Amino acid sequence: MRLTWTPNMATGIASMDAEHRNLIAAHNDLVEALADGVAADVAASLGRLLAMTQDHFRHEEDVMRATAFSGLSRHEVEHDLIITEFYNARHRLLGGVIRTLDPAMMRQFKRWFVDHVTEMDFDYVAHLLDHGVE
Repeated sequence: MRLTWTPNMATGIASMDAEHRNLIAAHNDLVEALADGVAADVAASLGRLLAMTQDHFRHEEDVMRATAFSGLSRHEVEHDLIITEFYNARHRLLGGVIRTLDPAMMRQFKRWFVDHVTEMDFDYVAHLLDHGVE
């Protein structure tokens, strides 16, 4: 379930690529916490991933808004869905409703991340580069 940075994930926008790499590292930390099986560590790792993901989405959306990117609302909807899923899972962990994350959820997140970066994020790359975002 680990994620690996691959060249096809590179957007050419240094700040976004750095954030994507950091999200991959945080995801992999969560995978390690899951393997260790300590619910508190899983919740903490998921909390870090959630915070980093929120910061990244805010950054993306701010840049899209500043450059009047027409696909912003579609990104916001997608972002809200994944944040809600992370938040709900963390809430269930902290509340003792679940002791670990469902492997299907982790597979879904991995698939979502790769698809989001290599498809949705590439929708804005040319637009942002045309507007001087590096």
